[in-house]
Amino acid sequence: MHKSAGITVFATVASLVSSAPLEARTPPGPFPVNFNLQVSATQHPSQFAGQYIYSYHTGAGAGIAAASSFQSDAMLANLQSVNQVWEVAFSPSGTTDSWFLNLDYSSTITGTAIATIGASNPPDVSGFYMTDSGLRWGDASFVNWAVCDGSYGVPQLFAIVDASAILPTTCETINLVTVSASS
Repeated sequence: MHKSAGITVFATVASLVSSAPLEARTPPGPFPVNFNLQVSATQHPSQFAGQYIYSYHTGAGAGIAAASSFQSDAMLANLQSVNQVWEVAFSPSGTTDSWFLNLDYSSTITGTAIATIGASNPPDVSGFYMTDSGLRWGDASFVNWAVCDGSYGVPQLFAIVDASAILPTTCETINLVTVSASS
């Protein structure tokens, strides 16, 4: 191993150890094969609690992760292992294709990343896992999820990636929990 590679590995491990306290992670199995992601409130009252995650179409094969009150809008989801790293895959109705949860750092809300679900985004983001509080991302910058009244006129999902982020009043910090899929 080259010295620089060893330093990089050490730095990565050190950053993981020094990050937020560890939450108990659910092992990859047993896990529901198919589930819906649902918003769970971390504050009360919540205008977004109980809403389901789906892809809101924004262009050719592209979509933002959005929230809807209707379970019929929810997309089937599952955790897929690619090279022993977990990704969240969604299945659009009537297809066997996988659309992956991705995070886009071009957000206009400082300290957040836009969550996207679309055919055009390869699975650039991986390392997802489940805890008692729901879906988490293994990146050291990840704090939690937020839903905001977005620019598309639908509640929009964001990842909070900076502990000092100040969210607009139209946003709520939330957890994403799994619920059994209706189909």
